[in-house]
Amino acid sequence: MVLCKKTKSLWKTLIEDGLFNFLFVEPSREKKIEKAGRYRIIDILLHSNTKEYRVFRFLYNFPFGCLLSLIVYHVSWYKINFAADTRFIPSFWASLVKYFLIGFAALSFSLNSLIRCSIIFAILSGLSSSGQGVLSIYVMENLRLGPIQNIIVNFGHSTKITFCHLELQARVAKRRMQIQAGPLEMLFEKHFGNATSVGNKVVKMLRSLVQPYDGEIDPDQTEDDKHISSIIDTAEALATRKLKSYGEDKSESEETKTDRASEPVLKRLKSQLTKAIYGRFIKRCKLMFASSVTSCHKKFEESQSLCYDTIPFPIHYLTCSAMNSLTLCQPDRFKKMSYKYCELGQSQDAARGTHETLFSSELDNEMIGLQNISKTVKHQLHLNLHFIAVEAPELEKGYSVNQLQTEMKHDLEYYKIVLATFDKIFTFLIIMFTYFVFKNCVLIIMNYLNDIEYKNYFTTPYFWHIDLKRELTGKVFLRPLRKEEIKFNNIISPYGLPRSDEIRKMTKAFVRWIVLLFVVFAIIMLDYYYNRMLEIVIEHGKMLSEQTSYSHLNIKVGGEGVVANLLKEILNFNYTGYLKEELTNEKCLKNASSKPDWFYNFVYLFLPVLFILLLMVFFNFVVQRFIFLVVMGYIFPFRSKARIIHLYNKLLLARINMDKLNKAKKMEEKETNKNFKNENKKKVEEKDKNNLKDK
Repeated sequence: MVLCKKTKSLWKTLIEDGLFNFLFVEPSREKKIEKAGRYRIIDILLHSNTKEYRVFRFLYNFPFGCLLSLIVYHVSWYKINFAADTRFIPSFWASLVKYFLIGFAALSFSLNSLIRCSIIFAILSGLSSSGQGVLSIYVMENLRLGPIQNIIVNFGHSTKITFCHLELQARVAKRRMQIQAGPLEMLFEKHFGNATSVGNKVVKMLRSLVQPYDGEIDPDQTEDDKHISSIIDTAEALATRKLKSYGEDKSESEETKTDRASEPVLKRLKSQLTKAIYGRFIKRCKLMFASSVTSCHKKFEESQSLCYDTIPFPIHYLTCSAMNSLTLCQPDRFKKMSYKYCELGQSQDAARGTHETLFSSELDNEMIGLQNISKTVKHQLHLNLHFIAVEAPELEKGYSVNQLQTEMKHDLEYYKIVLATFDKIFTFLIIMFTYFVFKNCVLIIMNYLNDIEYKNYFTTPYFWHIDLKRELTGKVFLRPLRKEEIKFNNIISPYGLPRSDEIRKMTKAFVRWIVLLFVVFAIIMLDYYYNRMLEIVIEHGKMLSEQTSYSHLNIKVGGEGVVANLLKEILNFNYTGYLKEELTNEKCLKNASSKPDWFYNFVYLFLPVLFILLLMVFFNFVVQRFIFLVVMGYIFPFRSKARIIHLYNKLLLARINMDKLNKAKKMEEKETNKNFKNENKKKVEEKDKNNLKDK
């Protein structure tokens, strides 16, 4: 029969027993404290279980957990605080997520021994080879924020200096050309300007005269002609549809009659241009009738569709059918009227064969002359455009420096985007390495708790304490361990030299450290020498250019009249020029270079690299042993003692068995030697007897 005793709640314990008993008294430990005669605080910190003194453990573990969680957050967890990227009050949400992570981790640290051990183990493992990846990424991140960013800034300064000198050289070259050309450049500029302005005035005047008729004197069919023809064809198709639908048929259409009447006019027109103009006049006239038909047809079609959609069945068959566009718009009637009134050259007197004479007999010559004028104006416009095309490349060369500067700014922005991308990659790598560190820590802790043989080969002080007690009580003890026992069980001292597997880990970590050191040293030296080169250029690259010139030119045209006045306006020229200019590059060199921050390099680069060399390479085995024996032994004291007792019992049992085996071997050897002596004695006696018989 099992009796279950109900435990008191924490609040009830506080009220009944007081604060001291609530914090520092554990009933199950009182007898052990009195028996061992130890202090209570030593029992709490070193000998009690994690489930005992829970309130006191929470009070001192929670602040310590907050501190460790804050350290872990600033090392790696801040990378996953994506609330800082929100648009609405990002600082508030970032702080909320930050303190939520820290508080949750601190509570877990203070309440759960496994999580407490995992966090401490992960932090201390970051000091060993397990954390070399995280710390290496941290160094690379500082390298990006320090020397690499400084190189980018100096590259921007050198780019500005280069562009400034290019602009200065272009200005010097331009001034030299002005000095060599003298007044000729001003003369050519004035003449070209006057000639261009006069030519533009003439072209604009001719263009204003010809532009309204430019589309009408084109012998080919234009887009406007095609559009008008499509409208007329639509109206004629509606008229043909009505005639076929209602059975109206004629032996001879009005179209045939009018075509016959207008044949004499077409015969008088010889050129293709005049015939095209004649056709356009007819189409413009027919367009008025055709537009009326198409507009009427469209409106009645929409009205009939609306009627069918609005009036219910079957009433709409009786009412909406009357709204037929073919009967109401009468396209056939409009077609007759268009052929009657739009065909130019119809007969006035059929008996005499006379016709309307709307076109003069010189129409062909007049249209050809108008077309020639249009071509001449277009040719003049072509020459003007040619003049612009020759000047444009020179302007483009003038702006090539600005274009190059824009491209270099674009490249700098591209490099900044690449560096920002590396920042995201480093964030991902830090998170990934941190995850692997925590994962390995949890696996090691679980193996430590579940597998008593896992790395159980250290002879700790508690191991020798057990051995000393056995020695004092007169029992079998192990001191000193034999070489065979040490070799067979891989026994080592916590203070001993590294084992072969620890040396292999040390070698791999050292190779990774060499690569990291080379990268850091190379980038820092590149930053230093690039800055030094830029300082030399700024200090010794000063330049002064002085240019002086004097030129005079006077052109005077005499005479009276229109031509003389025109030539005076174009050619009269009086120029006196004096040039004195000093150009210096001080403006280009005013931007100081960004010097390397050696304090930053020492604190955030060299010290972490040295830290990696000492703790993660040379003394990696010391950190691992400290975590495994001290930290885990303190958090799980009973498990640590059980492991040491198991190791001691295993070695003790092996020692006892080995002693028994050796004792049995010695007994067997003694028996063998005794039997051998007896046999030899018997042989000697028999030999003596035989000798006596012979005598």
